[in-house]
Amino acid sequence: MLHWIEAHQVISTVIIYWVFSAAVSNMPKPSETGDGFYHWFYGFSHDILQFAAGSIMRIPGIRQFMQTDAQNLDEASKKAD
Repeated sequence: MLHWIEAHQVISTVIIYWVFSAAVSNMPKPSETGDGFYHWFYGFSHDILQFAAGSIMRIPGIRQFMQTDAQNLDEASKKAD
């Protein structure tokens, strides 16, 4: 498994980002009277996610990968119709 991750670093990074993004997006907002640690963790997680989003867009070839992937999905959906 680690060999596959090392061989496909761009894809692995995108998958890890998508999983982390989904996990952070599903976190409920902290209440005003709630636990101070959860309030801090909620903000910290969202800050890390914003940093990761900016970092991922700086990876060489990621925009081409995303465009190619979107084109492949469009072609596949047209063939299915």
